Amino acid sequence: ILSWHNQIGPICDAGYLVVVPDQRGYNTSSKPDGAAHYATSILAKDAVSLIDHFKRRESESATVMGILSILCKFIFWFVILIVSIPIVLIGYSYGTYLTFSLEPSFLSNEPVSIKTNGPLVWKRIKTNGMVLNTIICGEDTPDKTMVLMLHGFPESGILSWHNQIGPICDAGYLVVVPDQRGYNTSSKPDGAAHYATSILAKDAVSLIDHFKRRDAVVIGHDWGGVIAWRVAHEYPERVNRLCILNAPNAWGFRNLGIPELVDQIFRSSYVLLFNVPGLAEYILARDDFFAMKSLFRAVGNGNQTFSKDYVKMHTEMLRNTNSLTPMLNYYRGMITETKKRDLQQKISPMTLIIWGIKDEALSFPTALGSVKGCKDAKIEKVEAGHFVQAEKPEIVTSKILDFLRVLVIT
Repeated sequence: ILSWHNQIGPICDAGYLVVVPDQRGYNTSSKPDGAAHYATSILAKDAVSLIDHFKRRESESATVMGILSILCKFIFWFVILIVSIPIVLIGYSYGTYLTFSLEPSFLSNEPVSIKTNGPLVWKRIKTNGMVLNTIICGEDTPDKTMVLMLHGFPESGILSWHNQIGPICDAGYLVVVPDQRGYNTSSKPDGAAHYATSILAKDAVSLIDHFKRRDAVVIGHDWGGVIAWRVAHEYPERVNRLCILNAPNAWGFRNLGIPELVDQIFRSSYVLLFNVPGLAEYILARDDFFAMKSLFRAVGNGNQTFSKDYVKMHTEMLRNTNSLTPMLNYYRGMITETKKRDLQQKISPMTLIIWGIKDEALSFPTALGSVKGCKDAKIEKVEAGHFVQAEKPEIVTSKILDFLRVLVIT
């Protein structure tokens, strides 16, 4: 009654039978001992039993479910706002009193370039209704295995993979590296629904189709890894081998224990901010993308992981191509995703997970959990942070090439 006293009467007067229980544990309702009796699956059965009690079919419970849905959404956005307010205040103060400088100790002078002996071209390729700006390295001949490399947030194809493209190409592969939808000069459809992982996975498969390949080796980092997992799960016959860099799959979170889950929730708290349209853009874009530049300072571990040329290219991409909101839509698309995955079906392609164990955003237990969702997978740990392929390019490239050579032998 305390929750719904303002709504019960009007809904009842509109011609509905309104049922409002004090749920188990509340007021004078039953109070079983032990937290196990209050799991949401059990509480849901209480609700269904009430519907049975009144001899109603499922269709007649639509109003109840609608109210529950609205309540859940209200709680979700309330939590986002509560978490975001201190973030905004801290970010505003930090950005006001500090300025970003390209210090030699922070940034190297190494240019962002692709060193290769093979042909290297940029093309705009139409795929799944989008036009993707794409790097193609190597001869497109039928005998060459295609390697599709998917970048993550907040990079582009060349920024993410410039250290790996040349060596993989020179090892005899056709390397295809798109700027994924929303990034750089690739298509940017409006609305978070266009960035659901099931749709992004179709972009990747359409690129494989474009090059007339039956399958491809798919490599992904961060969001590119999330998409690569989705491709391998929904289109296993299109994935020759799978290589993932610092990106867990659904099993990675599902298999976390309580302490590990709490730790990961805190690590992922930035996702709440990214899901607030307008507010996230304001914080990330203010002072010429100061917060984005600071990201590279934070994850570079003081060892010149990122160069002046890298930061310049990244800032120009954000400034000149209106990419920020589409990039954030990857996070917002998670909320709009309607196509559910069958977690009983494990990832079947042979999988290599390369994991920078100093990752501040994603804990190593999520990598261990991800292996449980695969039929054939192994983890290679690297003493690096989240951008493992940038921080330890030689090590990562070597591990990828060793994985690909197994493909050639078999």
